[in-house]
Amino acid sequence: MSKGARIAGVALAGVTLLLDTISLVKESKYLHEGAKMASAEELRQEAQTLEKQLEILTMIHEHLQRA
Repeated sequence: MSKGARIAGVALAGVTLLLDTISLVKESKYLHEGAKMASAEELRQEAQTLEKQLEILTMIHEHLQRA
């Protein structure tokens, strides 16, 4: 895989992470305004997903830094 393709992959992952973060913020506002307990569990799951994506992006970033 070329360096450009790797960078494009990281950029795409970053954009996806940003969109997920925006979604999480919107859901957090909804929860703050009085959403039900089920929504809180959905937010926890979304936060776990975002944390996993961040771990993957961090590993990719570290790999690219070494290359």
